[in-house]
Amino acid sequence: IGSAEPSSSDGHASVPPRGWNSYDAFSWIISEEQFLQNADVVSKKLLAHGYK
Repeated sequence: IGSAEPSSSDGHASVPPRGWNSYDAFSWIISEEQFLQNADVVSKKLLAHGYK
């Protein structure tokens, strides 16, 4: 399995996979409010770590 991100010398990715997946936390039932709250967290907390 390949990675789009370059790996570090210890074999791990230099950054974690990026993206957000509602299914792991909410299954297929997610409200607009929950979605917007999560988008807010991503934009405020993860932007500094390379998430866009």
